[in-house]
Amino acid sequence: MWDTRKLGLEWLVVIGCGFCWIVGAMFYFYMPLAGMTNPPMEWGYPRTVEGFIHAFTRGQYEKTNPSDVFHDPLRFITQLGMLGEGIVEEFNWVYMFLALVPFFFYKRMQRREQAWLQGLVVMYLCLAVLLIVLLNPSSDRQSEKLNRVFFTASHVMISLCIGYGLALFGGLLVTQYQRFRAFGVYGGAVAAAISVYALTVVFQTVKESLLSNTALFSLEPSFDPLVRFTALFSLGLAAAVIVVLITARRRAPNYP
Repeated sequence: MWDTRKLGLEWLVVIGCGFCWIVGAMFYFYMPLAGMTNPPMEWGYPRTVEGFIHAFTRGQYEKTNPSDVFHDPLRFITQLGMLGEGIVEEFNWVYMFLALVPFFFYKRMQRREQAWLQGLVVMYLCLAVLLIVLLNPSSDRQSEKLNRVFFTASHVMISLCIGYGLALFGGLLVTQYQRFRAFGVYGGAVAAAISVYALTVVFQTVKESLLSNTALFSLEPSFDPLVRFTALFSLGLAAAVIVVLITARRRAPNYP
């Protein structure tokens, strides 16, 4: 009986959440009070019933025009491509591969870690995919740059996955060095090749050069110090991994 004392009390959580929502929504009632002051402070005449409903439903803003995913799937696919290009611009392809590493270990994780990874995926879908559907940006350059700032929050989940990927691969090298050493060398070589290519494009001084016009991965020349540092750091990290793994043939190095 003591072990089952909490069963059937989930409705208290629902009531508590509803109460918290009502407390937060009560701040809207400040609008009609401010509109009744002298001089009035208002937006959309919230002191009247019609004005309050207009302000509460955010009628002063433009209504959303979401993407028609089912009737115009090509536009939605183009928008997903814009989302991917933004990720590559913020990070690069080397880190993107590292962000996929945790998903290869999903079945080997415990339920708590699986739930955490599922939560990250759901949050990313809401902050990135759902947001791009609601914003419905066009494919022109101006719209892409204008809406780019709205997806900054979704990059947090990608950064977490990159860190998890580094931690998981590092743990494999520590515990099963001989088995995964070759994967580290080959992966470091691929990462170094991508980094060299990105470094070559980024450090181009002329944007109209042949290499810049035919660049892959949405790369383009840049004089931004942060972009150049990211390219240099990626190459240095890949080179360091290759050197360490080639030097230590039998066991993982133990640095103080």
